[in-house]
Amino acid sequence: MEQQQNSTGPKQQKRWGIGQIVPLIILAGVFITIGLAQTGKINLPKINVPGGGFNLMESHTYGSSCTSSGTLGIYGSNGDCYTCSVGVAVKSPLTGSSCSGGTDGVYCCVTKSTKCPTLSSQTDTPCHSVSGGIGVYGVIVPGSCPKCPDDTTFAQMDNVTPGGPYRICTCK
Repeated sequence: MEQQQNSTGPKQQKRWGIGQIVPLIILAGVFITIGLAQTGKINLPKINVPGGGFNLMESHTYGSSCTSSGTLGIYGSNGDCYTCSVGVAVKSPLTGSSCSGGTDGVYCCVTKSTKCPTLSSQTDTPCHSVSGGIGVYGVIVPGSCPKCPDDTTFAQMDNVTPGGPYRICTCK
């Protein structure tokens, strides 16, 4: 009778193939990047995903200027853009003005300066007048006004000056 020997031979070690190493390297890179971003060592760009299921939309700073349907306003404390149909949108009520109750930290205030002039002569410094020995070649109107006075041309918005935003209009 013949005996059979059960030999399996030496045990083979599993080797890591390139197909198994690459995903591990990618995962390590992702976790390192997230860790560096969380600690503030690197800044990742904001990603806008309109209508996406993720909350990756650009955050808006409370009180900064915004535009909605062509009307200037400011961002409320909840990040939404608020505009005023009458008056100017501000972060806190203006002294000597009539202001709304405020929604999410935004007030609509009506002051003497929020009236929209149709001509530069209806402003404190009409076109081509002289103010303090200096000729006037532009006027400033509230940003809540839909357009510059008819005898001027829109130049740019001033979103920096307190009480703004304002439209800067150059004389024709």
